[in-house]
Formats: sequence, structure tokens, C-alpha cells
Amino acid sequence: MKNLKLGELLVNDHLITQEQLDDALEIQREVHKKLGQIFIEMQLISENELLTVLADKLGFHYSEQPLSLVENGIQDVVSSEFVRANKILPLYIKNGTLYAATNDPLDFATFEDLSMITGLDTRPIVSPLSKIEQGIGVVYSFTDENISEADKLSIQEEQLMQRVDSAPVVKLVNQIISNAQSLNASDIHIEPEEDVTKIRYRIDGILSDQMTLKKELHDLITTRIKIISGMNIAEKRSPQDGAFRIQTDFLRIDIRASSIPTPKGEKIVLRLLGSDRNVQYELSKIDISDTIKDKLRKISQVPNGILLLTGPTGSGKTTTLYSLLHEIATRERSVVTIEDPVEKQFDGITQVQVNPRAGLTFATGLRSIMRQDPDVIMVGEIRDTETATIAIRAAITGHFVLSTLHTNDAIASIARLVDMGVEPFMVASSVKAVLAQRLVRKVCPHCATKEETSPEDRRLLGDPNLTHTMKGGGCERCDHTGYLGRSAVFEIVFVDEVIQDMIASGAKAQEIREYAKTQDSQFLQDDILRLVREGKTTVQEARRILFSID
Repeated sequence: MKNLKLGELLVNDHLITQEQLDDALEIQREVHKKLGQIFIEMQLISENELLTVLADKLGFHYSEQPLSLVENGIQDVVSSEFVRANKILPLYIKNGTLYAATNDPLDFATFEDLSMITGLDTRPIVSPLSKIEQGIGVVYSFTDENISEADKLSIQEEQLMQRVDSAPVVKLVNQIISNAQSLNASDIHIEPEEDVTKIRYRIDGILSDQMTLKKELHDLITTRIKIISGMNIAEKRSPQDGAFRIQTDFLRIDIRASSIPTPKGEKIVLRLLGSDRNVQYELSKIDISDTIKDKLRKISQVPNGILLLTGPTGSGKTTTLYSLLHEIATRERSVVTIEDPVEKQFDGITQVQVNPRAGLTFATGLRSIMRQDPDVIMVGEIRDTETATIAIRAAITGHFVLSTLHTNDAIASIARLVDMGVEPFMVASSVKAVLAQRLVRKVCPHCATKEETSPEDRRLLGDPNLTHTMKGGGCERCDHTGYLGRSAVFEIVFVDEVIQDMIASGAKAQEIREYAKTQDSQFLQDDILRLVREGKTTVQEARRILFSID
């Protein structure tokens, strides 16, 4: 191996000619530079091409970012004087061999000296000289006596940034996200523990363990996510929020990121917006009953007023609202939304993203939208009295407004508006319908089996004749959970004149609910029971949903 000559390698690979080699050798006799450097200065070959050829011919690994491979404490193995004099960067020790970055793997004498100094076998990793010098500056600056604590922190941050931008970390983060998307996960939880980092996905509303990573990867992963999300990587003591998009030839995902500090490190949660590949935003195509579809279409024909949709986070409210907008949006109507965030973009609809830092809140955005001559307005969420008041006034003045609230059931959303300070008579005259929604996991059709229901289950569901239901046994297609996909269940109450009078007179929610049961109203328990009867969900799922709304 020591007899290899760089010039001959390049000539044999037809990267330079023999004549160009002779010219370079002539220059070398005068300037006493390394031949490779002369080739680069003559612009016969780039440094990257040169190093790639050398690494390939010599059977060495090539790394464009050697700093990302540096192990903690490696600077104690080789002195600063030696690495600076010989332009090499010690990286790590594996199986008794010291690996070091060099831009001249033919400099065998340096590696023999390195073996004698350390008592270890040595092996080169080929890297650009500029990256090696940068790495030396970062790693060996800690040995300087006069360096300040602030400078040390800056150097540590720079070293972390170099490692975070390296290909392995980028690929790992992308892989975590693409795996989640392929499994139709809605959220990714990156959770630090004592010795490891756990990766969990929320699939069909339930969290499940997916990966266990080495603890030393945690800071690299969280820092990478914070960088691309626009968060402050130096701030690790306060919660932060951010957003980013992953886009390739085959994949586009908009992602919201949030971090919170814990004693074991920062926990990161990623929300994959619009990640469910099975969702189609049309009433005719979403998985709900025909009866519910007819009721929702009836709501979409309301010329003015407000429609309130309630349910916990992740219950499919946005999908329902988008499906209603799909029914409503025509060339004759101006449809404007204000959202946080805009989860899916649609043609023919003006969509506004909330941006509190720029002063664009739901309230200020809604005021501006009112000056845009809209026919239909969707407000992503009513969070405060100001937004509620403006939305109600918009509905009263001839606009059709759709929005969401966080309450347990449909009737409670009426009381919530009153509690927020909206006058009861304004609520009564503007609200046309209230909906509550949940998502129920469906029995996997590939492993479904019958099971007998208990008297307690029949009492819970209010059906003494329900003797058997379906349950998934668990198979490869459902990842052995017994469930595959989800279906929406609804509570729908139309506000008629009687309910209007009850609201205006300050009637309690329970009184309104009792009256609604005597009318053509749909309640969550009814819709869940329908799915159980049809064998589409289990009694266990029914219990989970019904107990959550008590």
C-alpha cells in the first residue's frame, strides 16, 4: 500500500492526463507542496473528487462532516500539538483501533507516529481539510487555559450544531417522521428517560411504543427538530412551539412541534397535520352514517347563523369542518377561514394562518375578514370572549360561521358561550346547530370474532337485546391491536324556536338536553350503539367514549 502513488491513481482513473501529472510534478519541485494540493490549485480536480477517489482505492471510509463522529474525551488521547502539526482529527476508538480524519490517507508516516504515541492501531477516515481544521478548532479549544466559560459554551453549541447537521442525525429524524406517516400516526412523542429515549406514535388515538434509542442521541434529535422548527436551541428551560414541513418527491407533511423541559431532558411532541392518508375531505366519502351525512348537509344549507362543533383534540373536528366547507364552497360564495394552523389547503377558499407574533390572532383576523365581504367564515377555534363576540355578531349580520369549542357535549357549548360573556339573547338568535364529535376505533375486519355481551354491557349501551358483539383477535394487518382505522360518531342538536327561548331565558343545559331528546336530535350514545350493533366497534371502545363524556 505504501507504494501507491497519487498521480498514477488519477491518471489510471482518467481524471488527469500524464501530461498534467508531469506539469504538477514540475511545480512540486519548486513549491514543495503536497501533490494533491497542487492538483486542486491547478483546478484539475476538486478536493471532493480527489478524496473520494483516494478513499475508494484505499478502502477507507469518506466523511464530509468528521466532527459529527467525534467522541467525548477523544482530545485526551492525542495532544493538541500533534493534531495541529499533522492536520489530523482523532474521532473515536473502536475495537482497539483509533480512527482519525485526514485529507492525505497516503501519509502513512503520520499514522505510524500516531500508533506509537497512543499505543493503538490506527485507521484513516478521509475528510476535507477545511472540515478537519474546523474540527480541531472546536475539539481542542477546550484544552486552552485562557478560554472563557462563555466561549466554551459557544464551542459546545457549535460542535452540537455540526453533529446535528450531519447526515445520520438528519436521516434518523426523517425516518422517525416517515415511519409515523406510513403508519397513519397523528402524533410523535420523543420522550427522554434515565438511560434511553423512547419514541411513541399515536395511531388511531392510542399511543404505542415504536423505538428505543440510545440516550446520547436525544440532544441531537431534539436540537435538529428545534432548528428546523424555528425554536431557540439555547433555551432548554422553557416550553417552546414551532412548525416545519418535510417535502420530498413522494412525501409532504406539515408538522407542528412543541417542547417542554423535564428533569431528564426536553420532551418533544410532533403533530403531523393532515397525515391520515385515508381521509378525504368530502361528506360523501368520510366514514359516517347516511343519517348523519343528511343532517350535516342540512346544516350546510343554512344561509346565516353559527354552527358550533365540539370535541377533544384529535376527534376529527377539522375533517368535519373541511368536509362541510367542501359542500358549501361554490363560485358564487366567498369562503374565508382563519386557522391555527392551516392543516390542509383548498382551492377556491381563502385560508388565513394565525400568527400571534405578528399580532394576527383569531379576534384580529376575524375583524379583518369581516371587511373582506365574506359569505362563509370558518374560525378554527373560539378561545376567548372577544373572538366569541365577533363570531356571534358576524352570524347575526348575515354570515354563515363555523367554529369549534372545547366542551364535553353539544349542549354544553351553548352554556360555554354564555359563560364567556356573550349575551344569552345573542347566542339564542345566532346559533343554528351544535355538534359534538368523537373518533371510535373500528374492529379489524381481518381478525374479527364474535363475543357474548355481559348484562352490564347491555345496561351501559341501553339495549337488553344486544347479546353478541364483535372483537378483533389481533393480526399482522392491525399490528395485533384488534383495531384498524377509525369512524366518527356524532351528537347533533338543531336549535329550534323552543331551544332559542330556553337559551334566552337562561335555562340550564340539562333542561335543554331533556327537551332535545324529544326532538329529532342525535346523541353520541345512539351513534356509538349503532356501530356496536353493526359490528364495527367494540363494547370496550363504547365504554371509553361514553365514560369520557359523563
